[in-house]
Amino acid sequence: MVFDPIVDAALIGLVGVIVGIGGYALQNWQIKKAERERNEYVAKREKYEKWIKTISEGWIQRARTRKPVSDDLALAMNEVNNMLMLYGSDDVVNAVVNLWRTKRTEAEKVPMQFQEIILAMRKDLISTKLKVADVEFLKIM
Repeated sequence: MVFDPIVDAALIGLVGVIVGIGGYALQNWQIKKAERERNEYVAKREKYEKWIKTISEGWIQRARTRKPVSDDLALAMNEVNNMLMLYGSDDVVNAVVNLWRTKRTEAEKVPMQFQEIILAMRKDLISTKLKVADVEFLKIM
């Protein structure tokens, strides 16, 4: 079966246009996906940073005054915990829950629990081969 050269050229042009549109759509989808993943990473990192800063501030205030933290700080601590429970990975949430379930008589567990939280946050944000023992306890006091 022989086609007219004009029809052949038209078909080749049509296929080229379809491939071009498909390629553009695929590239656009990949760019949007990468942008969404980047935004999610940044939002998570900011929430993790805010949690560490706020909880550390609360622990420092409590250690220095030997009294409950101020109402404003207690509210901020609750807020960052709630955001962590909402946006953190399962490992981060489990590590934080373990920290808050620690009894006052088990205070020696707290440094290791903080290390577990930090490691879970790192694993959520980046690929890491660190172990809990490799993550130094936060210097909050």
